[in-house]
Amino acid sequence: MFNESVMAVEMMEDGDSVSLKKLMEEKFHTISSSIESIGRDVDRGTISLDYPTQRSEGQWEKQVITHASSDVARIVKRIANSDWFEDNGKYTPSSRNNGTINRIVMESIMVINYLDEWKKKPEDMGIFLKTKNDKKCFYHFEEILKELDGVVESESVISNMFDPKNSFVLFALFDKFKKLGLESVHFVKFLSAFQCSLHEHSIEGVTWGMLNKKSPKDKAIVMGKINYLEVLMMDYLGLEHQTRS
Repeated sequence: MFNESVMAVEMMEDGDSVSLKKLMEEKFHTISSSIESIGRDVDRGTISLDYPTQRSEGQWEKQVITHASSDVARIVKRIANSDWFEDNGKYTPSSRNNGTINRIVMESIMVINYLDEWKKKPEDMGIFLKTKNDKKCFYHFEEILKELDGVVESESVISNMFDPKNSFVLFALFDKFKKLGLESVHFVKFLSAFQCSLHEHSIEGVTWGMLNKKSPKDKAIVMGKINYLEVLMMDYLGLEHQTRS
């Protein structure tokens, strides 16, 4: 196949030899023009990037925020640039720059306020939050981050539990914890116990390891993780828990 392609490039109908370099330059120019055209369409919003395809996941996620309203987008970016994400969590420099933190913020807003209406795709979250346009949800999440920032030590084992995969689940758990009226230090103690051994506990035949191996964005798994952690936390604190179906 490769040899046949080379022969086709080297021969014209009149039998004259054609410069491979010249043809490749012309081909490159055509492809570049097409890419520029697609880029303009994306900027105008006439093309929606629904899947990563040739892009890295992080680059794709950076586009997701464009599905939200300008007001919501500004708040998401402000939260993503807050001290919490700068000083805490297991976030790489690239995750702070490629839109991953924006995704985490939107996921957190969804699970804390709209768990029953959870959206698996980030772009669907952007559209949903644009429709809701409830800034109080974002202000509440900022307060959660401020409280956590005061009790979670930077670069600690507990801090590193807040990674791109499960941060939004832990933020939702802390929101539930705050409704108990207990001091935040007890939440940190629970996370320490969970990291040490509680994660191995089986609840109705399910362990954290089993849940964590599943697709992290499926609604059933998201709700399963939150229920699992809440059951463990309430048991650790000596309180009763009502399972959410």
